[in-house]
Amino acid sequence: MWPAIVVGVTVFFLAIVASAELLSAVPANVYGYAAVVAYSLSATSTAPSTGPLYNLSSASFANPLVLLIVSMVVGACFGYASGWLSKALTKSSAATA
Repeated sequence: MWPAIVVGVTVFFLAIVASAELLSAVPANVYGYAAVVAYSLSATSTAPSTGPLYNLSSASFANPLVLLIVSMVVGACFGYASGWLSKALTKSSAATA
């Protein structure tokens, strides 16, 4: 129950700080936060020296922050490329019509 309470309270504060221009994209903030928390809590173990949170200081893909940041950057690049491609296809089909 404790993780659910912590996540609920922190997401509430994510929505509150959305009044700042830099943090105004609440869905993106919540998505990023949820991805980090879900991955960090997904592989819990009874042994204290295992799981994703144990690797927070490593500079490898075993570190959940490194893995998620790289994944989000690659996903954003694919999203940008998809938007660019759809605009290019729309322009070319409008020109032929």
